[in-house]
Amino acid sequence: MESIAGGNGPARTGKVINWKKEWPVCILLSVAFGIFVCTASNKALNRQDHRSESVEMEHNILRGQPFHHGAKLIYVPAWQNRILFPALLELGTRLGVLTPSGWYLLIRLLISIAMFTSFWLVLRSDAQAEIKLASAGLLLLAYNLVITFMSATEMTSDFPEAIFAAFFIAASLRRKRVVLLVLSVIAAANRESAAFAGVIWFFLYAIDERRKINWRETGYAALVSICSYGTAIAIRYAFGGAQAVKSKTQILMLKGNYDSVKDFLSHPTPFSWVGLIFCFLVPDLLWIAANRKSLTLHINV
Repeated sequence: MESIAGGNGPARTGKVINWKKEWPVCILLSVAFGIFVCTASNKALNRQDHRSESVEMEHNILRGQPFHHGAKLIYVPAWQNRILFPALLELGTRLGVLTPSGWYLLIRLLISIAMFTSFWLVLRSDAQAEIKLASAGLLLLAYNLVITFMSATEMTSDFPEAIFAAFFIAASLRRKRVVLLVLSVIAAANRESAAFAGVIWFFLYAIDERRKINWRETGYAALVSICSYGTAIAIRYAFGGAQAVKSKTQILMLKGNYDSVKDFLSHPTPFSWVGLIFCFLVPDLLWIAANRKSLTLHINV
């Protein structure tokens, strides 16, 4: 098996994949898991009963307006850059044929299928995982997603976020600097966490085998993160105006996380959001630990 390596990065093998035979498997699994997670998302907390609120939220984010959440009218400045799904929903609504709710469900399903397909491609092409291992990876991704369905309305940035994360990893492993930078800027229109593209590059290339910092790679990683987050701020301003970029915009989101931790410490329970972090970490870490030698990424994981 031929090994392909670039600089200080992880080695990639030259194993040939017969995509003609593998595509049906990839598509079937992606569709099956896509329907599963969308069904779970729809049924969680009776979200189907709040569909009109979900559609209203997407439309109003695109217009920089408050939206109904439960019995309250709220405005979340930190969500004003999350325009990718709202833009697709707006396009579908203008095309007609389906109702806004119908377009909402269809777009979410298609993005879900694309998410599992992207994950499969990265596992097979870049991690060189065997088919059984890649299938287990899709199952683990579905498991992790279902755990996050804890709000009355769906967070439509979740599936695209996973897609972009997979592409970030692929671009980083292939040392595609321009591609990674462009992807991180585009992904900022989905969620501000796109800035972590630079973090991925940092841990792959900015720390050498002797644990010393490579300042050139560190500078590039910082550039990716700054450009991505800067784009998120610019989008917030473009769609939400000055009220979307005030000094405490992100602090409000951090305060919500702080309150969750505080509530957990006051009333410890494994069924809280913080307690469920355990459910995320254990299967993921065990999956990585058990399969490190089966993945070409094990050098850097």
